[in-house]
Amino acid sequence: MKSELADYHVVGGDKRQTSRQFAAFELDRLAWVERRIPFIGVLAGAAPLTGLLGTVSGMLVTFSGLAASSAATPIDKISMGISEALITTQAGLLLAIPAAFLLAMLRSQTETAQTMLQQKLHEVIVADHHFSTPTA
Repeated sequence: MKSELADYHVVGGDKRQTSRQFAAFELDRLAWVERRIPFIGVLAGAAPLTGLLGTVSGMLVTFSGLAASSAATPIDKISMGISEALITTQAGLLLAIPAAFLLAMLRSQTETAQTMLQQKLHEVIVADHHFSTPTA
């Protein structure tokens, strides 16, 4: 994205035409990424909650094993419940942590690209204005 922006050349025109070209570039390139950022945010937020749901489910199995009044040893059911609780918690965190980093990185790069785009737009407008202003 940054290299595309650095190599982006504007066809001459008035300020309005130049602004339109930059807006079209922004809609073409940045909008695609910006539309997906909220989805990644939802995934990053939902993954630990899914892990928590699995933890609760595993703890229910554990307590069910503790409450069992059968002659068989309830330790198998207890250990199965604890295992389920830990595995689902781990899976939720394994998804959420990288997603949070990805989300932060995408937001940062998008903001940087927007800033660069605005700077380039202002540079082009100032350069066009400088050359179009008659000198005395």
